Amino acid sequence: MSDEVIREVWRVKDDLAKEFNYDVNALVAELLRRQKESNEKYADLLRRKVDEEQTTETTTISRITDEEVAMPTISMFYGIIVSMYYTDTRQHHQPHIHARYQDQKAVVAIPGGELLAGSLPPAKLRILLGWVEIHKDELLADWELATEGVEPFRIDPLK
Repeated sequence: MSDEVIREVWRVKDDLAKEFNYDVNALVAELLRRQKESNEKYADLLRRKVDEEQTTETTTISRITDEEVAMPTISMFYGIIVSMYYTDTRQHHQPHIHARYQDQKAVVAIPGGELLAGSLPPAKLRILLGWVEIHKDELLADWELATEGVEPFRIDPLK
C-alpha cells in the first residue's frame, strides 16, 4: 500500500472522528446506522483477538513486527514515537501510552502523565507530557477504541 493511500485513509478517518467530536459512541452509532441502511460492512465492531503469546521477534512479509501490529503508532514528533497496544489493560491497569525515543522506552498514564515504566531523556519526557496534556481527550477516546480491539485514530503531533 502506498504512502499516499495510507495518508488518505488516515485523513478520512480523522475527518470522521472530528465530525463526531471524537465521541466514540456517536461515531459507532453512525457507522452502524450507515451499515444498516446500505447493507454494506462499514466497520468490524467485534473485538480483535491479539495473541498474547506472540513474540516481538517475528517479522511478517511486510516487515512489520508483531508488536507493531498489536501496537499501532498514533503520533510521532521530535523523534518520539507514541503507540497504544490493543487490549492492553492487564499490566498497568489504567489508560496509558507507550513512547519510544531512540533506544529508550517509557509508559505514561493518561490523562495524568505519570511515568509508569521505563524512561526517556528529560527534555523528551517534558515534550511528551505536554503533548499528553494537550491531547488527553483524544488519547482517552483512542484508549477506549484500543481496549475494544479497534484501531485507534492518529493524533496530531506537536509542531
